Amino acid sequence: MKAREIKALWAEHTRCEFELKDPEATMATMSDHPWINNVPTMTGGNGYDEVYHFYKHHFIPCIPEQTEVTTISCTVSIIRARAMDSLEKTTTLLKFLCIFLRLKWLDIKS
Repeated sequence: MKAREIKALWAEHTRCEFELKDPEATMATMSDHPWINNVPTMTGGNGYDEVYHFYKHHFIPCIPEQTEVTTISCTVSIIRARAMDSLEKTTTLLKFLCIFLRLKWLDIKS
């Protein structure tokens, strides 16, 4: 894949995740063996089933309606066909605390 194709796929991924809030559409933009590490909460998953479960039950349902996402930087690896974003998410404090505490609980219970 070329860098512009990776960026376009990543843009579609974030659209499915934050605008559509559709876990199935989000997963369709990923490889057969995806992984995610949500750095602020140190949660996520490794492999299709874990990542899908994370998106469907823990991440996407907690995204508030008032969330604004701004890309700070995007690093693209042509060799590995990967993109990594640093994002700034702006939302209401109360909903953020709900997300943070829920995901931290998930991390502790895992």
